[in-house]
Amino acid sequence: MVTELNSVDSGDDARIAEGDRHRILANDRRRTVIAVLRASSTPISLDALAARVDHRTEELAQRETDHIANVAIGLHHNHLPRLAEMGVISYDPETTYVDTCVDLGQLTD
Repeated sequence: MVTELNSVDSGDDARIAEGDRHRILANDRRRTVIAVLRASSTPISLDALAARVDHRTEELAQRETDHIANVAIGLHHNHLPRLAEMGVISYDPETTYVDTCVDLGQLTD
């Protein structure tokens, strides 16, 4: 099965294909990742991203290091590779740094 890449062009001016846009925004966790990346300077480490995603999604009383680690695991194994496959971000699993590849504003504007 061939997956349609989201960018029509390369660089920050690339457009996200409508199908990819819907796949990204259909998931709460990926919407939160996009919001965090839009509000952050990139590149950002996986640990910092996980903490900020957790901060936006959990009650203060529930925030624990173990929970943030679980968020990081989910991002590392699921959401970041999917977003990278769609060309929205670049993610290096060895350095665990995330950077944006397109203007993320087009996802929410």
